[in-house]
Amino acid sequence: MIRKLSEMPSLTLRLIGDVETEVVEYKAAKQNYDFEDIGKYFSALSNEANLRGAECGWLLFGITNDRKIQGDGLPQGGPDAKRRAASAQARGRQVHQRRYDL
Repeated sequence: MIRKLSEMPSLTLRLIGDVETEVVEYKAAKQNYDFEDIGKYFSALSNEANLRGAECGWLLFGITNDRKIQGDGLPQGGPDAKRRAASAQARGRQVHQRRYDL
């Protein structure tokens, strides 16, 4: 499902309003996050979403395990080369990176 940019802040708040699940993961990411770890999370979330018949999985950076928004240490504009490589590794799943200020 493709969502409108205007829907994302409210969707993000709904996602962090509930607990982590097999298809929703929060990461504080206070500093640059390891590329290999991101790939593992993409893979696990995609697999779980597929097994559960969910439309997608969510990996939310800048959110603590107790669901507080703290921001992240990722560079503004994001690591595009890493995003493209991770997307290719997701084997047919789309991976989208967006930064939202809530």
